[in-house]
Parts: sequence; structure tokens; C-alpha cells
Amino acid sequence: MKKVNVVILVLFVLCLFAGCGAGGQPKEASPLVGKWKGADLMEETYEFKADGTGYNENALISYDFKYDTDGDQLNIYAELFGMESDEAMVFSYSINGDILTLTDMSTGEEGISYEYTRE
Repeated sequence: MKKVNVVILVLFVLCLFAGCGAGGQPKEASPLVGKWKGADLMEETYEFKADGTGYNENALISYDFKYDTDGDQLNIYAELFGMESDEAMVFSYSINGDILTLTDMSTGEEGISYEYTRE
């Protein structure tokens, strides 16, 4: 009977330790996460959340979006009028301190760049 109790105790302890390591290292949050405000006439604001969603607001329109990144490429899938876009708005992005630079790659080889400051 003692052997059965010891075996049960050992199995219980192993189960406890197995549950503690679920997932290993937590995923590091993207440096995009946060609220960014543009200084141009549109006064555009982007808010990127850690769960891959966000919000954009400017003088003309506001919308929710989903986003993902691949290296320095940012893909934004707008959700307008209850419909999610299948095609991404593609930007090249860089962050230097509290400055986010987005370059719209759909406008040609060079792209058009916009700067945003972290709020």
C-alpha cells in the first residue's frame, strides 16, 4: 500500500511541474503596440494592440483593423462598414525612439512616408 501511495504522489508532483511550463517563454509584444499620432493636416492616429488588432482615425474616416508584420513589412486589413478587407494595405515601417515611419508601398517604388509620434 505504501508503494501505491508513493507512486500516486510522484505522479501528482510530475503533473504539477508539467503544468507550470505551459508555453515556455511569453511572446514579446511588438514595438508597434501603442498609440501613434501624425502631425500632418489629417491628424491621423493609429492604435496598435498586442492582440493584432487596432484602430485608425483621421479627419475623414475611422475604422478598426487587424494587422500583422513580417520583418519591416506591416500589413493592415481594414474593417469598414462591418466587412473585413481581404487585401492588405502594405507599409514598410521603422521605429526610431518614439517616431514611427510608415512608407506606403502601394504608391510606387519609392513609396510615400508618414511620421507618427508615440503618445
